[in-house]
Amino acid sequence: MHYKTAFIVRFKRAWGNILAPGCLLGPAIWLSNSESSRIHRRVCRGRHSSRGSILPWIIFIVKVALWYALLVWVSLVITLLIDLKRIRQDKGNESYDSTLRRIGLWAYLGFWLGAKPQAYFRLRLYASPPKQWLNYAFPQEQSNWHNSLGYRNESSAKIELADKQITEERLHQNGVPCVNTVHILARGKPIDDHMMYTKQHYFIKPKSLNAMRGCARLNYQSERPGYQLTGYDLQLNPIAINGEQNINAYLQQLSSQVELLVQTMLTDHEQLSSYSDDRDISTLRIITCRFNEHIHVVHAMLEVAIKHTMHWARYDVDVATGILQLANDSSNDAEFPSDFTIPFWPRACKYVQDAHRSFDLIKTVSWDVCISPEGPVIIEGNSGWGLSAPQTTSQRPLLQGTLGSAYTLGLKNHNTQHQDA
Repeated sequence: MHYKTAFIVRFKRAWGNILAPGCLLGPAIWLSNSESSRIHRRVCRGRHSSRGSILPWIIFIVKVALWYALLVWVSLVITLLIDLKRIRQDKGNESYDSTLRRIGLWAYLGFWLGAKPQAYFRLRLYASPPKQWLNYAFPQEQSNWHNSLGYRNESSAKIELADKQITEERLHQNGVPCVNTVHILARGKPIDDHMMYTKQHYFIKPKSLNAMRGCARLNYQSERPGYQLTGYDLQLNPIAINGEQNINAYLQQLSSQVELLVQTMLTDHEQLSSYSDDRDISTLRIITCRFNEHIHVVHAMLEVAIKHTMHWARYDVDVATGILQLANDSSNDAEFPSDFTIPFWPRACKYVQDAHRSFDLIKTVSWDVCISPEGPVIIEGNSGWGLSAPQTTSQRPLLQGTLGSAYTLGLKNHNTQHQDA
């Protein structure tokens, strides 16, 4: 972050916490304390220490005096009680002092930045001094982050991007390869068996929902003629339904709530499929940002299904070369070679940049891309992408580079017509 803008960013973010302390009001800030302790025991015990400072305690005392701090204080005490057993075990040991310093940093993290203790471990804040923590964008800032980055007139474009059918049509018009919709299950309309059951594999997803809600795979089983539907319902509960009659009943009930798109099933490029499980395709997530009148590729990561498990692994991708940054990942679960390069990487960058130009009023978009045997295929775009994954995968804060400059400019121009510098 540039020195001349660091003060503006720090002031506006801290001032926002004071004026709108919703993220700090109440015990929600300290939920999942046991999870935080588990992460600490698994990842950080005996290996990471934090240098203490009187500054966190000064800020802590000041924050306690604010009107909204009472419930946070109570929940902080709960956090300390949960970790009390470990503190007793460490007493007299070399790590005891670092444990107490860590608790002070938790208080600083919560009362000054409004972040949960888990952020200390997930974002690896223990590896950097507290004065650098403002370079990270914390999850509770997500709505303000996107609002500050965005243009005042981009709301209609975001609605269009969220509509997967509109996105597909616009990308096709501009010559950008994207997934094909072969059928639409409209609300209240009967299922057309001749369109659905053609001995092909299809992917079914809601027209305007994210996070796998209502997404399912329709697989044709040739060895035992018939169909199987596997995936998740709208509450993210797993489903596995066999037989056309049962599948029709489920889809009819689902389509009465949301409109569904039936799309062609994508497959991985052979260089990716050899390292991933065949239950799902590998997804390349590329973030683009419009800044200084250009579309920049600012971040990329690859998400793959690990073989013989129900887990996924994420890998940072060097946006300049397309090479996986395996050294930044705690474990290479998919066992990629050290010099693995994303197939068709230059074409993937070009396609997402062209796709972003199709929604030019939106500042930043995260694109889901499948690297198929024929080349990159865009699945969808998301203007409200999450802040945690890009930072935990790359181990770099978002407030550095192009995204940081765009965000800083947005903060300076807050509540005015945003213009590129």
